[in-house]
Amino acid sequence: MRGRFFKAAAVLCAVAVIGGLSACQTQTASIGASPVPMGHITQDSKDGYITFSFDMPENWTAGAGDQFSVGCYDKEQIDSDATSYEELPLVVHISNYPCYSRDSSITTSPIYQELFNGNPEPFKEDLIQSFQEPFQGQTAALETFDCQYYDGKKGTIIKIEYTYTVEENQVTQVKCFRSDIPNYIVQGGIDPAFPLSSGDIALWVMDSLEVTEHFSIKDGVFQKTDS
Repeated sequence: MRGRFFKAAAVLCAVAVIGGLSACQTQTASIGASPVPMGHITQDSKDGYITFSFDMPENWTAGAGDQFSVGCYDKEQIDSDATSYEELPLVVHISNYPCYSRDSSITTSPIYQELFNGNPEPFKEDLIQSFQEPFQGQTAALETFDCQYYDGKKGTIIKIEYTYTVEENQVTQVKCFRSDIPNYIVQGGIDPAFPLSSGDIALWVMDSLEVTEHFSIKDGVFQKTDS
């Protein structure tokens, strides 16, 4: 199960392609009903560092990623021979982004502060810089970028969606952040070939997300706690 989530997560968390055409709505919108019936589930990360509770489609399966992430997917759609890019629209990946990136300062940076204050431009520019060198030897061309702010149940949700082409493959990624739990991110992809993609429900997964952390950070080292 762990390998399943990290096959897609390698692209979700490492490929940062932003630029070109862009749009962002800073006026918050209502979320509305999810596109499919959802059920609530509780899932621990590997070794129980974080307990995640969230909604996912009733026929999907959840599992642990690493110590700071979990994911869910439709087991009927998953192909063991699929590439990372092909799996993007099939797996919702939920993680503590600073821990997953091994950088505890990410969400306290001015870039993220501006994003949560309604200005995504520094975030976009930072992603442009991070993609100066190709990821795994691959280059990409951005086609669209969109950012929307939503009124969530517990905080403002930021949904960023962008499409790019890499080695003749068109990829659409979705990233969701939430103001009351800024260290957490829900990610997915969209592919019209599937009746339901992970990016189609990422917004509702984030809106329902609750987390309980069972770790502390001391001298830059993550330590498991009993609580």
